This record gives sequence, structure tokens and C-alpha cells, in this order.
Amino acid sequence: MLPALPARPSATRGPALRPSRRTVLLGLGAAAALPAVQVAGSSAALADDVTISDLLLQVGADETSRNLAWFTSEDAAQTVQLALAEAMTDETFPTTYSSVTATTGATITDGEYYQHATLSGLAAETDYVYRVGSETAGWSEVYSFSTQAASSTFSFVFVGDPQIGSSHDNAGDGEGWATTIALAEASYPDTAFVLTSGDQVDTASNEEQYTYFLAPEQFTSIPLATALGNHDYSSTAYHEHFNVPNVSDTYGLAADATQSGGDAFFVWNDALFITLNTNNTDTDGHLAYVEATMNAHPDAAWTIVVFHHSVFSTASHAFDDYIVTLRDVLPAAFSELGVDLVLMGHDHHFTRSYLMNGTGISAAETAGSVSGTVVPEEGDVLYLTANSSSGSKFYADNSRIDECYWAAIDDQQEHPNFTYVTVSEDTITLTTVDTTTEAVVDQVVLAPVSEDDSDDTGSGGTGSGDTGSGDTGSAGRAETRTRLNLTRHRQVRGGTAARARVTVTAVGSDEVVRGRVKIFAGERLVRTATLKKGTAVVTLPKTLSVGTHELHAVYVRTDDYRRSVSSARTLRVRRAR
Repeated sequence: MLPALPARPSATRGPALRPSRRTVLLGLGAAAALPAVQVAGSSAALADDVTISDLLLQVGADETSRNLAWFTSEDAAQTVQLALAEAMTDETFPTTYSSVTATTGATITDGEYYQHATLSGLAAETDYVYRVGSETAGWSEVYSFSTQAASSTFSFVFVGDPQIGSSHDNAGDGEGWATTIALAEASYPDTAFVLTSGDQVDTASNEEQYTYFLAPEQFTSIPLATALGNHDYSSTAYHEHFNVPNVSDTYGLAADATQSGGDAFFVWNDALFITLNTNNTDTDGHLAYVEATMNAHPDAAWTIVVFHHSVFSTASHAFDDYIVTLRDVLPAAFSELGVDLVLMGHDHHFTRSYLMNGTGISAAETAGSVSGTVVPEEGDVLYLTANSSSGSKFYADNSRIDECYWAAIDDQQEHPNFTYVTVSEDTITLTTVDTTTEAVVDQVVLAPVSEDDSDDTGSGGTGSGDTGSGDTGSAGRAETRTRLNLTRHRQVRGGTAARARVTVTAVGSDEVVRGRVKIFAGERLVRTATLKKGTAVVTLPKTLSVGTHELHAVYVRTDDYRRSVSSARTLRVRRAR
């Protein structure tokens, strides 16, 4: 039975809208929330001829940073002032603060300039205040945000296709969007960030639609992460409004300078998030980016891929030619690379897949296992397609719904949805909520470490002299030892799969170590696996090139155990006969 939503604060809840950038000058007169810093040349209010609008707090490269973007009428680089909230006295912005100068872009469509800035080196569990502007133009009102504990456990909200303007009623779509964000915040106040699947607006260059998309006041305190949808990419407005971290200058690029593009990634605690611009049809390039990014982050416990064009939906686009092409290519590679979860949109219809291994249903799935806990085996990936988060557009079941064998859950009530995702050391829990009725649509727990494994207290081995390499700066975590052995043979013919056994033990303890291991050939990640009773037996790729490969295994640290690295083992791949 699905759980009810947690109790919410008793205060009246409703869509919280910031004023339109076209009607209000933020910070003018009585609208200024706080006075200025008491230094020469500063003032709280903006100059009469200066506007600051569309301010957005976004995720940074990792949990210790935040990106900001805003628009202004001032043709100059402005500044972010950041201070500790505890230093606020008598509603006065602190006199001790750090300053970050923004980068500014060219004039945009309505005569303003966009500004981007990054706040880095943020401390965990800290409350901050900030404002933007300049000494000559004045300052915006003061905003605040808080950082969370440095832990393997965190939560975020995933939403699909707000697509403001799709119903031809910008204000109505904006109200539906704001209602969803307000309910998500009130129901789950521990949300670390909001993540979208793309299609923020219906028309890529429409600034009024962006005004309504950015209107929820939550986005000055809860960071936003975005993917590029097919309604977003055909203008530079996306890159002006969103200061996306780690955008690739090689993969997922826009077709020309009038468009937006680029694959990207960010890290949040122990999870790696990779966003793909699937408006770019170079699937080989996208997969090269995913592989390279995963290789560069060997300590990530989870890999979550986000892109717009759902490959396992059940609605209008499920059998479009391009979707079929994506489905033929991406899932097999994701299974091979060790991706854990894929979040998508585009079809305005909620669909959650079975565990998929490539394009086939995993052997780990049993008949009727459509909710509760699913335990993936090697290569299994869970796919979720979000419904509309604003109610601007819904799609019904595809006429070929009977061919959508991958769908464990298929739901369309024509109500906006959002999905609350909790990432922990051992599990990812996804709870999808109907904004209109506040009922739980679906809940599933992705649990690579099953409850049986978690409760086992058998004895681990000693590692047989394989010392490994522990990480530093892991106070409170137990030391581990990782051992990698090749089973049966240390050489194989090309096209033949070798097998490896990885064992992880706790030094000086009989506790069974739980968690995940990654196997590398040189610097290339070739497999990710979950320990069962302290051991993982892994089939290596048949595609390893002819020659000698130095293999090593990395145990990904958890809240309880330190990272460790095995000694290298040599595998020789000979030419196929």
C-alpha cells in the first residue's frame, strides 16, 4: 500500500509568484527588503533607471557551490554579495561579506543584459544571505539559502515539461507550475534542489513565458537544475537564463550560435548527474560524454542520467522515428556503462519502466513487481518519464500501447505531477505525487543492496595480502581492503568475456561490507557492481581491445566505510581466431 504524504506546515499554502519583470523594479523604495551595507557609495534601492529581474539560484559544479543568473538593464558586470545569515542585525545586510563579480553577456531580446556568477567554497549546514547589483546601480532585495549536511543521503524534486505557454495561456500555465513547486516545497522541505527534464517554455525565445517559469519565489532559495528540451534549444535564451555548470564544449553542441546546447554534469554528494542535450542527434557523442564523465568520477556511488526525449514512454512520441533510434542505441550502452537511473520527459505522461537491461526487461523483475522494492542485477537500469508539472499539456496512451512492454506503471489523470527522489547510501526512492489530489501516483525503491544482504553478518576475508589504498579525510569511517581477482583465466580471445571477482572487507572487523565497486581498465571505467555479502562477481566487456589491460577495482566509500583500491591485475586479450 502506498504511503500518504507527510504532514505539511499548517500555514496557508498557495502559488508564490514573484512580480513580473515588466511591471516591478526589484528593490525600489518600499520594495527593498533590507537596507544596504554601510559603506561609501552603496544604497539599498536601485537607481530609477535600473532594473534587476529573473534572478535564479541554480546548482553549481557540486554541493559546495551555487550558480546564479539574472537580468539587468545596466550595461556592466554586476556583483553578488554573500554573507552569513547569522550576521544580519536589525534587518541590515552584514558589513562582512564576500563579493563575486559576474560575467555579463550581450543585450538580449528585450534590451537587458544577462549576468552569471558562481558562489563556491560553501560550508555544509550553513545559512547564507545574498544580493546582486553594483555600487553605482544599487542592490536587489536580499535573498537567502541554506546548505545541507555532507552526507550520502539527500533528496531532490524531479519535474517534467512545465512548457509554459503550451496551452496558449501563459498566466494559467504559470499558476499551475507555481502550485506544483509550492506543494513540493511544503510537502518535502528537505529538498536539496529541483531538477527538470526540459521544455521550460513553449517558445524558446518568449520572455513572457520565461517570466512565468521563473516566477516561483522558491527559486531564489532552492537551486534549480535543468535539461534542454525540444522547445528550449532554438534560441540563446536558455543559456542566458540558466547558468548551467560544466557545460561541454565538445558534446551535445548546438547547431549554430543562435541556439543553445551542450551536454553537462554536476555532482551532489555521492551522486553524479549527467544531462544530455538530445536535441543533438549524435548518440555516439553523448555516450562518449557519459563514459568520460563516469571515468572522471570513479567515487560516485550513483550515476543518474537526465535528458528530454524519453526512450521508454507510453504516449504520443513512443514510436517516433527519432525515439526509436534513441531506444535502439542508448539503453544498451547505459547498461554496459553501469548507469543506475534515467530521468526523462517529452511525453507529458507518467511512465515508470521495469528494470531494463538494454531494451529487455531484467531477469530480476518478477511478474507483478510494479511497486515496492526492485533489486537490480548487473546492467539493470530504471527509467522514469515525468508527466507535465504545470498542466499545460497532457498526452494520452499511444495507439500502440500494447507494444510498450517496458511499462511497469502507466498513469495519466491529466493532473500535474512531481517526483520526490531520496538518494541514500544503499537505495534511491522515487515517490511521484499528483499535484491536484496530493495522492501518491507511484513509489518504487531502487535497492542494489537487498534487505537480505544488509542483515547478513557473516565473516569477511583478509584480502590475502592485497592491501589496497584507503582514502584520506574519512574520519569516522572504517578502513576497508579491496581485492580483485580474475576468475579462471588471465587471458581471453577477443570477443570473449572474462570474469572478475571483487571482495571488500572491513579491516579489523567481521562486518560484511555493503556498497558498490567499480572496475577500471587503466583509467576507463568498464563495470559497476553491487556487493552481495561483501563480494561482486562481474562479467567484463567483450569489447576490450586486443592487448594487455591493467585492471583495478575501487570500492566507493559510504557513510560507514572508507574508499579503497585494489592492486592491479593484468588481463591479456588475444586476437580472435
